[in-house]
Amino acid sequence: MGLTYRVRSSAEYHPVYIQNLKFLQDFWAHDVAVSPEQAALVLVHVEAHPGIRLTDLLAAHPDLSVDVVWTLLATRHVFTDLTRAPLMRHDQVVLYGNEAAALQTLAPPIMAPCPQALAPPLAWDGRLWLVEAVGETVTLQPDVGQTLTLPSVRFQHLLQRGAIRMVPAAAPSPTTLAIRRVLEHASPQAQQAANRRLSVLLAVAQGEETTTAARSVQRWRAAYHAAEAQYGCGYLGLLDRVAARGNRSPRIPEASRQMLDTYLQTHYALPHAKRAAAVYRLYQQACVQHGIPAVSERTFYRVRARFTTLEVTGTREGRRAAYSVQPFFWQLDQTTPRHGERPFAIAHLDHTELDSVCSAISASRRNSS
Repeated sequence: MGLTYRVRSSAEYHPVYIQNLKFLQDFWAHDVAVSPEQAALVLVHVEAHPGIRLTDLLAAHPDLSVDVVWTLLATRHVFTDLTRAPLMRHDQVVLYGNEAAALQTLAPPIMAPCPQALAPPLAWDGRLWLVEAVGETVTLQPDVGQTLTLPSVRFQHLLQRGAIRMVPAAAPSPTTLAIRRVLEHASPQAQQAANRRLSVLLAVAQGEETTTAARSVQRWRAAYHAAEAQYGCGYLGLLDRVAARGNRSPRIPEASRQMLDTYLQTHYALPHAKRAAAVYRLYQQACVQHGIPAVSERTFYRVRARFTTLEVTGTREGRRAAYSVQPFFWQLDQTTPRHGERPFAIAHLDHTELDSVCSAISASRRNSS
């Protein structure tokens, strides 16, 4: 039949977009009874006032149920930019009759000398950005990483050069998995330093004078271009590499390490095994017999800590002991609202087993008495 399919990951889209789709799921997955009069009222008001905020709409019609708006959004009778803000923030939800009206309203402010309104998503330097606040400075929120604040003049310069481009609201994020992993492992301090360096590079590119040493600017520019060629994101080259400093080559002799692994396997990872101190003494004796230098006690316990996995704990102490040290799995991430967006949006279940007492025993005793 010529039908095809394409697998898409939620990581390609902005987390706010995914969050809002989950919020609207109940309104398109189930039939929601909506008053025709209230639905017509919303459509007429939005058509007459494109770009109206949800708070203003509810204030103008106090008897209007907000579920009517959610139903119209889910059925595409009303449009809002789902990447702009969570829908529960009514003061930030801007309503339009359709997507064309929204683009027509949003496009001019972002190109104006002094933007005054929020814009559609932007693609820049291999990442997807949202314009959260506009004034003398422009605040950009990436789909992964820390917020970046730029002067409006520099922002407009990037727009004119074509370095920043607007993308449709539902367009996949240009952030690749490699870029995402580097940014997720970068500390907040490293990202703050990278933001400062990026600001200096943008200022130099516009011909502004800075107090930064010329040699530092050259080094940062070279690192930016190298990361841009490797990852498609020059920002990664401006991150500190503090975590990668130092000599991390193993200092334990190979024979000592193999002997240590053997004794952990044969004397520690067994049911009713010896204590760690006893295993270490046996290991020391074996090293003396074979003429091998033994590792220090501190190194032994550090290696043992890495060796003690869930399987080893289960072997030594049983399944219940292994269950207690198993890491808790949250089906949430850093973008999920702390308490959800609506009643029962997030639920936590307690699986503690409780003793149950059959009430029939007490009932039979009452009957016999």
